[in-house]
Amino acid sequence: MVDFPEDEINISWYRPIFQQAQESITITDIKGNILMANPPALILLETTEDEIKQKNITEFYKNEETKKQIITKLQKNGILNDYKVQIITKTGTELVVNVNANPIYNSQGKILAIHTTFIDQSSIAETRRSLRDSEQRNRALVEHAPEAITVLDMETMTFVDVNQKAMELFKMDRQELLSKSPIELTPKYLPDGKQSDIVALEKINEAIAGGKPIFDWIHIDSTGRKIPCQIQLIRLPHANRTLVRGSIIDMSEKIEAEQKLKRSQMELNQEKKMEAIGRLAGGIAHDFNNTLTVILGYCELLKLELYDNQVLYDMVSEIEQAGNKSSELVRQLLTFSRKEKPAKRAVDINLIIEETASLLQHLIGEDIIVEIDLDPNIGVIEAHPTDITQILMNLVINAREAMPHGGKLKIMTKDYMWMRGTGELHESVFLFISDTGIGMEDEIQDQIFEPFFTTKSSGTGLGLSTVYGLVEELNGSIKVESEAGQGTTFQLTFPVSDSEKVDQIVPENKFDETMLQGRHIIIVEDDAYVRNLVVKFAERFGMEVTATSSPTEVIELYKTTDYDIIISDMVMPEMSGVELVSHLRDSYPDLRVLIITGYMNQPQLQKVMAKGLPVLYKPFTQQNLLNMLLQIFTDIP
Repeated sequence: MVDFPEDEINISWYRPIFQQAQESITITDIKGNILMANPPALILLETTEDEIKQKNITEFYKNEETKKQIITKLQKNGILNDYKVQIITKTGTELVVNVNANPIYNSQGKILAIHTTFIDQSSIAETRRSLRDSEQRNRALVEHAPEAITVLDMETMTFVDVNQKAMELFKMDRQELLSKSPIELTPKYLPDGKQSDIVALEKINEAIAGGKPIFDWIHIDSTGRKIPCQIQLIRLPHANRTLVRGSIIDMSEKIEAEQKLKRSQMELNQEKKMEAIGRLAGGIAHDFNNTLTVILGYCELLKLELYDNQVLYDMVSEIEQAGNKSSELVRQLLTFSRKEKPAKRAVDINLIIEETASLLQHLIGEDIIVEIDLDPNIGVIEAHPTDITQILMNLVINAREAMPHGGKLKIMTKDYMWMRGTGELHESVFLFISDTGIGMEDEIQDQIFEPFFTTKSSGTGLGLSTVYGLVEELNGSIKVESEAGQGTTFQLTFPVSDSEKVDQIVPENKFDETMLQGRHIIIVEDDAYVRNLVVKFAERFGMEVTATSSPTEVIELYKTTDYDIIISDMVMPEMSGVELVSHLRDSYPDLRVLIITGYMNQPQLQKVMAKGLPVLYKPFTQQNLLNMLLQIFTDIP
């Protein structure tokens, strides 16, 4: 009720109050004559202030019945609440409005005027329709969003809404997913070792405080599969509840693509690295094998001279043994660095372990005790020694990293016979690599064979994945047993080959050594020490010898002298041994040739094989050279 200070209808003071009102308001006298209308009312009735003052409010009602009903209700109740009527604006537009009318009294309680409010029902309906349409649009946007969307109620800590993508992500229907909390869909510990529920609550509280945290996360679907995700949280406005929306992007494909790219880059880098190591190893092998040829060659000659002096003979034998070990180390270095993989053959794992034992000891260091326990009854397997050597080296290096303060490494083989359900008996070879190192947690054991997984700050994560790949190539299997602080054991299983024995070189045939006597041989070798040694060997065979360091000099000598055979080094400054032979055979097609070399890369080897040239690898002994020459002169293919 509004009280006026006097009985006269003087309401100019009231104008500022309703001029700012948002509703459509009119002030009329008790007869309905319009005294005042605010701007929203003028807009609703499509008229002006001057025009409306000449009107009675009832003129805007559509029919007389409505006028009578309104007058009756006002007289009976004194007020009118939410009375729905139809009105016609000045321009003829029909509207449905809710009318609220209240009397205005003076201080003596006399009615001076009527305060009427019009609420356009069509605008309300339109607003409701707009809100409903907006809600449907938003629902469609959420439902068909490319990311999974969830809404979390903080009071119950369960989801109250999820979209289709969320159901697909977690592999659950809507009802099942709405019964879950985020913690139920997360592993207990995150990859960095932090407890997931604590981190989750920190992120949610940050969103409740007004932040919009974006972070990486791990979820678990209904099958137990771990899903790497990126999540953004934001608080939703709500009068009664605290709601937090989560936008979840499945990063699996992106991470997989990044890993593939990283793997390709790593493999390319590894390939380049191995290629560089191969070139370096080849260069070292070439020079070192020349030196070893001289050392071992003269040891052999000295032993022949010192046969009656046991003390000196034994000393030279020790030198010879050390030289042979060095030769084996060079061979292993070349095997490890070689990119090309020869064909598989029947091999004895025990022999490979024995051959590589000294190299493995160098790898693992002096503070670690190496124990080797080999079962002499194991069968042979189909493999190439290079693969087994690489498996051993990678596992030994892994064991060394697990024992930073020293410990014990055990390498053991064991024969295993087992029977299938069909009653058929099968044989396998077990290879165990055990260490007394720091061990591993279960979570780490699940990932150690994955490419690029590493617990070392400087590791590549390729060592154990390489082992896994090689074992699979050999139709074998590998498993790991470990406990934190209790060390680790790798168990490798390989099927035994059908071959009855290890592939080996057939013993040399016996030849008539007198066939070399008087033969004229020319030796071309740029290393003077090797060249002088070969000269001494040939002279002991009774051969006539010409020696030089220059391939071009050999070409000139051939113009005036017939030689029975040429012994040529493979790698020389002026030209290679193959190039020299090709040049000479243009004029001397029946030329006998023996190539000697400390190392040949794959292209060089292919050239030698293409020409069918016999090769003697350094370091070689007098007996090796004798056998090769006898074989050539007896035309044994």
